Amino acid sequence: MNTLSLKAGIENLPVFLGFLTHFLTERSFSLKRRKEIEIAAEEALVNIIRYAYQLDKPGDLELSFHDKTDKRLEIEFRDRGTPFDPTSMTEPDTELSISERKIGGLGILLIRRMVDGLSYRRQGDQNILTFSILMPEDEIANKKGKTEAS
Repeated sequence: MNTLSLKAGIENLPVFLGFLTHFLTERSFSLKRRKEIEIAAEEALVNIIRYAYQLDKPGDLELSFHDKTDKRLEIEFRDRGTPFDPTSMTEPDTELSISERKIGGLGILLIRRMVDGLSYRRQGDQNILTFSILMPEDEIANKKGKTEAS
């Protein structure tokens, strides 16, 4: 199963992260690369949990993984919360001092730096945030070998 759907509550964050870690561990990502992806995913999950729904009306959050044939993995986050496109945010000026900088935006900057591609779309009543991750070379070779053996 490559999809997990639970209430968007902070109590479910460890379940989502465990699901992600298990999935990444089954692939040939280095520990360093796996940790980068986990940090980016945790940032996205926490933001969805904290901001997508009204406090008194929590909704669902779905995390899914898709192995693509073009040497990449997609990690998809879906919620039915308030429409919000994090990719439309301008990058904060990290050259400014903390006192001069606007609040917010560092999380999306972190995500952008940790993943190979980031996209957002609104489909019906759903926010869909997608990370694109390049697969490790040895995982690509394993997939190719399996395909050729078929």
